[in-house]
Amino acid sequence: MATRIYIVRHAERIDRVHDDAWIGDTREKREDPPLSKRGYQQAKDLGTFLKPKNISKIFVSPFQRTLQTAGLVVEATGAAMYVEHGIGECLYLKRFEGHPKLMDIEHIAREYPNVQTDYLPVYKPTYAESKGECCVRSARTVSIIANREEGNILFVTHKKPAMHLIRTLQDSEEAEQVEYAAFTEFVLKENAPRSEKGGIFIRGAYNLVMGPTTHFIDECNRPIPKAKKPAVKDNGPASPSSATGTSNKDIDL
Repeated sequence: MATRIYIVRHAERIDRVHDDAWIGDTREKREDPPLSKRGYQQAKDLGTFLKPKNISKIFVSPFQRTLQTAGLVVEATGAAMYVEHGIGECLYLKRFEGHPKLMDIEHIAREYPNVQTDYLPVYKPTYAESKGECCVRSARTVSIIANREEGNILFVTHKKPAMHLIRTLQDSEEAEQVEYAAFTEFVLKENAPRSEKGGIFIRGAYNLVMGPTTHFIDECNRPIPKAKKPAVKDNGPASPSSATGTSNKDIDL
């Protein structure tokens, strides 16, 4: 079973910054945005940092931003890459109009030569799902993979799955924020509880070594606030959301 597990959230996505070069004018673009220019640099830096970690396999969500993040880590580490839908984005009704239209495995393999096209994903989520359903399938997916793999493996996923996996692996109720390109390292406990079949119960089976890190995110790398709309009428003090210039989009996955 996996000795060390690394949980990584994808690098900065382009629709979370002000970038006139990219406009989410289609459903496909809105639902599957790529990395920003800064996101590419974050992913490159992440790959450089992870190079000496002896990661043999990288399991990655099928969305563009996770594939691009994993692809740049692969360039540095040479690890094999496996597309795993079970650690994909939470398919919320309010976020997606239907099941997202993503690249198929043949298209992915043309862009990322290290992708293993014969790999069968552990889980394929259905639209739509709740936050709880997303967390459960992410944990089950990682549990199955951790039990059948050896050595050091990396999961490149999204904010909500990453937060839940970090809590699950160390059996903690605390939900730490996971920034863009942040990674968390775990090592298998010597006395990890096992099932009758010899597998590990993943909850609490690993010790936290490091993370979730934020050293690839400095102030200049944080999302640029969207411009505020001019006020039509002064009705007193601004609400907290308008005062900070944030919106639901700023705190999404």
